[in-house]
Amino acid sequence: MEIMKKAAEIADEMIGTVGWLINRVSTTSKLYDISDAKGLTAEVTVPIAAGRPGEVVVLLGHSLRNFQARATNESGNFEKGSQVLVVDAGPNILYVRAQDDAV
Repeated sequence: MEIMKKAAEIADEMIGTVGWLINRVSTTSKLYDISDAKGLTAEVTVPIAAGRPGEVVVLLGHSLRNFQARATNESGNFEKGSQVLVVDAGPNILYVRAQDDAV
């Protein structure tokens, strides 16, 4: 009987832990759409060259997300670590410009 009681206690603890995890995930996770990045500042993680995509990281909610990115103009060259402004979003890519460019 002692083994059955111990097994029941362990099962109760496991159920409690799984319930806590499910609650934690459901209250802190949100799926973000790529268009949510419009208007945000991003940091270049893979250099962006004229006519060639790179990569940026942007804070969406409480998560840092990486996206492929292109400059909005042909002369846009951004080194790793540059801060850029996200001005538009395509299906799988962000379009960025220098933060100090006129709108």
